[in-house]
Amino acid sequence: MPSLETAKVDLIVVYKLSSSDAHLKALHQLQSSFSWAVRPGSNDDEVLAFLQAKQSTRRSVDSECNNLYDYFMVHYASPDVKKVVIPHNHDFNKTLISDLTSSYLLSNQQLTSIKNAFGVNVGFYFAFLRSYFRSLILPSLIGFFCWFRSSQFSSFYAIFVSLYAVAFVEYWRVAERALSVQWGSDGSKSIELTRVERERTAWYVRESKLMATLPVLALFAMLLAALLTIIFFIEEFGLQFYNGPLKSYISLILSAVCSGIVPLLITAYQPVLNKLSRWENHATHSDTEASLTIKSFTLNSLVSFAGLALTAYVYIPFGKDLVKAASKRFEKFEIFGTNEIVEIDGSRIQTQLFAQMVTSQAIGTFQEVGLPYIMSFVRSHISKNTYTPKDAPEERDYLQAVREEVAKDTYDLFEDYAEMVTQFGFISLWSVAWPLAPLMGLINNFFEIRGDAFKLIKHYSRCIPRSTDSIGPWLDALSFLSWLSAMINTSLVILFNTSFKNSGILAAHGGVLVAFVAALVASHGHFVIKGIFARLFKIAIWDNSASAAIVRDRALALHSSARCSKSNKDRPLDNDEIKLRQTVNEMNSSISKKDN
Repeated sequence: MPSLETAKVDLIVVYKLSSSDAHLKALHQLQSSFSWAVRPGSNDDEVLAFLQAKQSTRRSVDSECNNLYDYFMVHYASPDVKKVVIPHNHDFNKTLISDLTSSYLLSNQQLTSIKNAFGVNVGFYFAFLRSYFRSLILPSLIGFFCWFRSSQFSSFYAIFVSLYAVAFVEYWRVAERALSVQWGSDGSKSIELTRVERERTAWYVRESKLMATLPVLALFAMLLAALLTIIFFIEEFGLQFYNGPLKSYISLILSAVCSGIVPLLITAYQPVLNKLSRWENHATHSDTEASLTIKSFTLNSLVSFAGLALTAYVYIPFGKDLVKAASKRFEKFEIFGTNEIVEIDGSRIQTQLFAQMVTSQAIGTFQEVGLPYIMSFVRSHISKNTYTPKDAPEERDYLQAVREEVAKDTYDLFEDYAEMVTQFGFISLWSVAWPLAPLMGLINNFFEIRGDAFKLIKHYSRCIPRSTDSIGPWLDALSFLSWLSAMINTSLVILFNTSFKNSGILAAHGGVLVAFVAALVASHGHFVIKGIFARLFKIAIWDNSASAAIVRDRALALHSSARCSKSNKDRPLDNDEIKLRQTVNEMNSSISKKDN
């Protein structure tokens, strides 16, 4: 009998042992789909069931579900099931880590291996991360050149980064389509729809439920704006009073503190968003995930970009007037004369962007690499579990590793996508104030590829593999940010570029109004440029690709099949005169019999 370590295990199920009879009944039900083995769990009321799918089950999975995990949850989930884990392939994991540490970038073969091992959804993330990393090389060089020349709010750089944003989005739109065909996952959305049988919600009911999200997001935005305004006034009045050490770093410190505090608000809101997404009763799992992703990323975007937007369009243009009004409102601030109030300028945006990018990337790296080790150490020392499973000596090490694996959280792609798309937002929207932002992103992403692979393998249980033909709502988020990039870069150059300030245009017509009109013009120009890039990438990448040839062959085969079917139905009759005479003779014979 082979040991568990050498056997092919498809699923590991953690059962809560409510009673031996209930557990035996559950295992008996599994016998029609899985062969199984049972071992003790981490606690005295837990049992680990190691499942191996039968061939008939694998055929059912191909027609019913995306994977064995979904198949089990549909057919065998019960209140006694605490967790279902897809075990890691440790041999493959060691090879992947070794390859990543010895290579500069992921190869196509490595991407395919990741897709095969962890699922198409994980493969798409690493393919996107590779493409995004490559795309930052040119912006990094241009940004370093502008920074070296002290070209803050450069009109040249603003035009370039706006074009880069839309070019990357349209490039990836074509690249992911080709990749989905290459991996055989194109059209997975329509396949998922045909597999779901559940009570459907009318479209107008679902849309009404979606509108219920708006007040929740509006409340969060108001709380965030209030917090940022309080921080602004603390900073401005603090600069008036404080003359001690680190005075020049007050903006940096407050931005870092804000980046650390605000995520607590997101944590508090996340359960609400989860309930809203389930309440909307979407038809498929991917629709539910997309709805939750859009809501969650909206909150992340508010946290990441709202402070910079308030600084650029409220605090800098009107900050002096706001401080004057506050000084008059509170008696203890009346000691300030109007000439004593410090006027802030565009350098504050650079300081704020630097603080937020550095803080967010440092926190992200710590959470991905360092925090899991700390949490594992803390859990092992505060755990009150005194239960020690009795394992066979030859299985002890393997079972201990399995228990540690099932205790880990399941890997979720949301945080990794959110981090990269937020970084894209910082670069495409605000790097005109600090052109070194793309270079920082490039350096970070070189380690991010390896860090995410390491985190996926070492710190989490395996992600649930799902078939997909796109990065889903994240592509919509990127497209939206590229549109904002055209407007924000244009307005920032109008407001803070030295040439525009000295031209007198802003003073004559009002700086914010001129910037608003220019942003509207840039917004319309964005759609023209988007159409041009979409056309160019379609011609350059898609039309002559192997994926396009596959799609054309499929269409031709389908068309030929339809024509063949039609020709069989529309073929002419045989004009059989012999059959005609036989039929007439039979009729005449019948008439003669009746006359007699």
